[in-house]
Amino acid sequence: MASLCAEQSPVKLLALWILTLIAILLAWTALDWRRANSLTRRAQEISAGDSKQHVNKLLGEPTATFLPPSAGETNFLVVLLGVRRETWAYGRSFDLHNSLQREFPYFNPVVFRFFGPDTEDIKVEFDGSGKVVKVSIPGN
Repeated sequence: MASLCAEQSPVKLLALWILTLIAILLAWTALDWRRANSLTRRAQEISAGDSKQHVNKLLGEPTATFLPPSAGETNFLVVLLGVRRETWAYGRSFDLHNSLQREFPYFNPVVFRFFGPDTEDIKVEFDGSGKVVKVSIPGN
């Protein structure tokens, strides 16, 4: 009987670890979703001409920042796919809802941003003097 309990102990421990990881994943997703919805409301208060400081005060630190290629940039891919103005992106870093895809990779909950913001991101574009030029809110 004692050996049966000893054999179940590692299985119970593994199950506890898996449940803990699932709970953390779900909590992270819920907090990320809540943050994204709150950002949408606050982003509607931004208008052209606002400063970077004002945007930072309203929305906080961006999820990602993209800068246009420098004048001497020779990487064709960066020039073609990159942004034209400094752009701050606000959005989810983890998205379970849209993670099931019909193409490879079939399950991808992590949002990657390589050359510019994701299509679901709130985008704030700035001119050379650090003033807002354009605010893009998905769904609006």
